[in-house]
Amino acid sequence: MIATGKCGSNTLTNAISEDYHLTWINEPYNDSMNHSESPYTISEKRELVNSDNVIVKCINGLHQHPNSKTQFPYDDIEIRNEFFKSFSKTFDKVILLDRRSESDRIFSVLHAHQNNTWSQKEKYEIKDVVLNEHWAPYLEHICHQKDSINKLSDDLNLPIHRLEDICTENYDLSEKTYNNIIGTKNCKFSYLYETYFHPSHKQGTKNT
Repeated sequence: MIATGKCGSNTLTNAISEDYHLTWINEPYNDSMNHSESPYTISEKRELVNSDNVIVKCINGLHQHPNSKTQFPYDDIEIRNEFFKSFSKTFDKVILLDRRSESDRIFSVLHAHQNNTWSQKEKYEIKDVVLNEHWAPYLEHICHQKDSINKLSDDLNLPIHRLEDICTENYDLSEKTYNNIIGTKNCKFSYLYETYFHPSHKQGTKNT
């Protein structure tokens, strides 16, 4: 799975992992991730990506692939996508995931950067985010992920699936989207919906 940041990729990867009994390898090329929260070290993750029966989730973002530049201009979409195009050929299936609402996605990424709400298991209170010159580069890189995944979709001739079509109160749409993503129906979808996709599982809660 190749996804933009904060578009529900953890939720979907968890569901597919349980549905198909796959080992989940989370962002094996993200050096800045706190891999201590995972059952695998970063080196173990990178070894496991070559195994059978795994699902690997990657974010198509800055410094989240091994070909990242370390000097100005730091990164570009072509280098990023060349890696993911090559990497995708080693798997039986490739899933592209994004969020239809770009403003919600950008807010969620900035909120995570500023409040460390990357992978909270508990609901958290949504707070205001700061926008100033310090955060301008982060905002630029967040937006580049959208350009990147759109180009990757064209290059791989694959559709981009949307968070809003799977984590929705519309059960029928959620089921249809999941089946389109997977290609086959392997379980009772009602369990996955109630466990993962129902909007009640949304982590953030607005401070009313």
